[in-house]
Amino acid sequence: MSLARAARAHAHLAVLDGDMVTYLVKQRYGRGDIHSAENIQLEAYCTAIGKMLLAHLEPSEQNAYLTSAPFIRLTSATIIEPRDISSTLYD
Repeated sequence: MSLARAARAHAHLAVLDGDMVTYLVKQRYGRGDIHSAENIQLEAYCTAIGKMLLAHLEPSEQNAYLTSAPFIRLTSATIIEPRDISSTLYD
């Protein structure tokens, strides 16, 4: 049984590559569609898997990331303030 089917949700395998998330594997579930695909990169701060990967960095690495550059709003729901991004890493 696939992970996506067992979880009844889309499943991803991704790595943090600098400040980007690189999607390695995507398993779809159901008919819903999400903006991800194998072998693409998205900004870590605006993806769920990116926030999960950022949450597991050492505090000094998290701080370096959060002070590295301006964060651009990609959708109306994109969190762009470093302190707000930081707070989502521990929810």
